[in-house]
Amino acid sequence: MNSIVRDYLAYAFANTSRLAKQLNRESLTPVVAMWQEDNYLVIATCDGYRQHEFRLLMFHDDGKSPTLLYERVLAFSPVAIAAAARAFYEQLGENDLLHIDYDDDQTTVSLTAPSITINLKATESQHRDHIRRFAATFTEIERPDVIKVNTKELLAALPKPRRNNERMYMLVHFHGNTWQAGMQPELKNWQPIEHNGVFSADDVQGAPDCKLNVQMLREALEVAERYHPFAECTIALTKRNEAVLVHASVGKVLDFRAYIMPIVKIQR
Repeated sequence: MNSIVRDYLAYAFANTSRLAKQLNRESLTPVVAMWQEDNYLVIATCDGYRQHEFRLLMFHDDGKSPTLLYERVLAFSPVAIAAAARAFYEQLGENDLLHIDYDDDQTTVSLTAPSITINLKATESQHRDHIRRFAATFTEIERPDVIKVNTKELLAALPKPRRNNERMYMLVHFHGNTWQAGMQPELKNWQPIEHNGVFSADDVQGAPDCKLNVQMLREALEVAERYHPFAECTIALTKRNEAVLVHASVGKVLDFRAYIMPIVKIQR
């Protein structure tokens, strides 16, 4: 039977269920998608502007390579995923192991520990295929511009959007080894604010130049800090207006990826 660490799984469930509910497209129903890549269980969702993916290492009881979902991509209701996360937090210790199994006939994922059993029933969803396709597409994109960041320090330096207009229009402009926060309520109306900083030249590869929504970036960095305050974290950009990758890992146990759509390139 496959096992997975409770703390990693519960937080992945809580984060993706919350993000999934922000999807605002009438043609799509919010879901949390799940699939397997090698020995990792991937839990992911997308709200239309960003995608969060958690890759969690599965341990097989007899030391063999875990086989769980094969080639299947499953979709689950964010409400059910959020309820499972709450139950794990309430009834299990953070380092407890959950056994995970999949009933192929019933399309049900079972999560069990000595004090709890939760069965998650998969649902039909067109959106799950979008999420899986986006994940594959993002992996194939070359990102030559990379900034290595200290997650804790960057979070402390970035401003905290508090009002709705700040959550929408507060951006951070990465340019070379510098960053500058500002408000941009209109395309050509960039208003720098007092928050800015410089990265060590050794931590910057290529020539980064893009703007990201501060709130979305903070939420991705907060995930990385939550798992490990000193986990290696990178922000990787393309030369085109494609999704920016915020990537953090904790050894081989966990790999977190957030893909955030940038605001338009700076026009010079």
